[in-house]
Amino acid sequence: LFIEYIDGSGVAYLKAQHVSDNSWSEQTITYSNRPAADTVWDDSFLIHRWMGWVEVDVTSAFQSHINDHPDDAFLSLKLSEVSQDRHIRLSSKDTSNSPELILEIEETTEEATDAPTQAPSASPTTALPTGDPTAKPTEHPSVSPTQAPTMFPTQSPIQKPTTAPTTSPSHSPTRGPTSAPTQSPTMFPTQSPIQKLTTKPTTIPSDSPTRGPTSAPTRSPTTATPTGVGSSPTDLDSTEPTTTPTRSPTTFPTISPTVPPSISPTASPTSTPTISPTQSAPPSLSPTTVAPTTLAPTGAPTEYRRSESLFPNGDAFVIQRQPTQNLGYRSQLQVSFGDWGDAYSFVHFDLQSISGTLHDATVSLLVTETDTMDILLHPVLSEDWTEGSITWENHPPVDTSTILARVSVPDVGEWIHIDLTSTLNQVLMESTDRRFYTIAMLPVVEGSGSRIKVASWDRGDWRTTSPKLNVIYSPAYRPPSLASKFLTVLGECDLQAPVPAPAAAYPWQLRDGFSNWFLYLTEANTMKLAMAGAGKRSELRHKANWDSDSAPEKYVRARVRMPTPPADSGTRQVTFLQIHHKPELGEIDGPLLRVHYRDNGTLSANIRVSVDPKDVNTYKVLDFWPDNEWFDIEVRIFRQNDNTRMTLSINGEEKINHDLNYWTFHYNYFKAGAYIAAFDGSTYVNEVEFDTLEISAPFESP
Repeated sequence: LFIEYIDGSGVAYLKAQHVSDNSWSEQTITYSNRPAADTVWDDSFLIHRWMGWVEVDVTSAFQSHINDHPDDAFLSLKLSEVSQDRHIRLSSKDTSNSPELILEIEETTEEATDAPTQAPSASPTTALPTGDPTAKPTEHPSVSPTQAPTMFPTQSPIQKPTTAPTTSPSHSPTRGPTSAPTQSPTMFPTQSPIQKLTTKPTTIPSDSPTRGPTSAPTRSPTTATPTGVGSSPTDLDSTEPTTTPTRSPTTFPTISPTVPPSISPTASPTSTPTISPTQSAPPSLSPTTVAPTTLAPTGAPTEYRRSESLFPNGDAFVIQRQPTQNLGYRSQLQVSFGDWGDAYSFVHFDLQSISGTLHDATVSLLVTETDTMDILLHPVLSEDWTEGSITWENHPPVDTSTILARVSVPDVGEWIHIDLTSTLNQVLMESTDRRFYTIAMLPVVEGSGSRIKVASWDRGDWRTTSPKLNVIYSPAYRPPSLASKFLTVLGECDLQAPVPAPAAAYPWQLRDGFSNWFLYLTEANTMKLAMAGAGKRSELRHKANWDSDSAPEKYVRARVRMPTPPADSGTRQVTFLQIHHKPELGEIDGPLLRVHYRDNGTLSANIRVSVDPKDVNTYKVLDFWPDNEWFDIEVRIFRQNDNTRMTLSINGEEKINHDLNYWTFHYNYFKAGAYIAAFDGSTYVNEVEFDTLEISAPFESP
């Protein structure tokens, strides 16, 4: 159970109790007619303003409930303040951060009694909506509540490399409107929020990796010794930007022996469609279900499809009568002309998660105000806009010569569905590094004036009303979430690529099937993070921010390997593990620990040895780099005899034992992946491969 603190007296203890009577309605419930509570699910959990979201584990109580009440279609809980002397306000479903009940459901497999036992498939995650139990339940994606989709339309696009890798992923279908396999994606049940799943799950690839060499490197490791003291020896120890970068397209490699393949089209799209609206219910919000099809014959790759609903990175309308007014955060998008004033609407989608073969792409818009008017959908000629700054005067130019669709607007409460499959196939074939795509909605000028409105994604109930781009595609790269061993860490991390912010993917996207050339699962069920270019990265940023002085032990453990970059690659360093500082106001940013390949052929570690000034020592952990050989690494932060220590071990042998008493009361977080230091112009793609990755850290900071 996830709940967000809004405001109040600061700190409170709450109690969660089950309510048997589900006949109440949010429109009629009062203190006098409130239903009675019975079973206590949690008798005292802390919530305060520094925590933001609070996670309450109700697994045992929920399991008992569905065992005792298998036919219940709804679940009601009562939250009350325990000490009776505090007041707080929590988020509701009518805000942007609705409470959530997140379920991880293990689907049972029914086999004959003499059949061998099979391991269950990766657990699907379902978030149950909250609010009025009389309303129709709507299934929506598993969203980590601290990470609601965020508007960041200005990130530099991540251009896909164009040459083949040494070891390419098995799923590299080409883009284009190819015919779809007959099997439909497997979706979670939607008729009731509480069900016992008894259907046999679809077979997925095994997540038991074929390990590489298991022995330690043949050369003898040496004890870590400092090789330099003083200011930072590398630009990778500089401040990590936290603001949204300006839009400056970054060129990525075109020639490299280890670059993942680009997506080459094999079919031409059909003509641009003209779409009439359909008046069906809104599409089911289970957008990130990865549904493998039946396994192909032996030796052939497994093909699967991914169904995803992409929410906008931003949407806005502009109106001529207010030429300098930004209307980006309104709850409705307006299209009008004449007496109502000329108004256009813009919706901005991030296409980065789409790779491989796109089978279907449909934009859905919910009508909130209607009139006798048609609207035209056009592309725009520039993606350089944000919903917080767009106005009539500066809106991106609209390509009015290209009509994506002409739509007759239906009644209020109906959905408009526009098929953009052919259009987006064409867009993605023409530019494989295309990240963003905007549709502009303009009025068909007939008569003296008219106005229509559709819901924007800035509404409190955005999950069920927001514009969305529903896509079905066969990814070119296997998502790491197919391997259950990576699900935990994926669900706790943002993916930073190629810059720290905005994130390329958030935890729920990573758990639900995100993949791309810079993050994918190999055929051996190992996870690769790849990147090229000076200062660029593909890193998993663990969401927990922690104080090194706190009692719980923090650690990262991994089995990792990376080929030694060629001498002419231009690679100076590749950082694969970090402890990064999360600075408070006035503090100097930069990593506390950075473990990396160094172009002198060593495995080295940079440790920040003072808070201010930011002095860094470089330690030689191994006097050689294990060239494409697996090795185990562990970094621990722990308390010992009233002191804070940090240790680094390679293949079970401790190499560094460092006193961290100078670093207490400073927040930090773990990172793992590929962070590149290279000479300008380097296009070599460095690939860091993880056989295992485990991060353990408490969520402590605001």
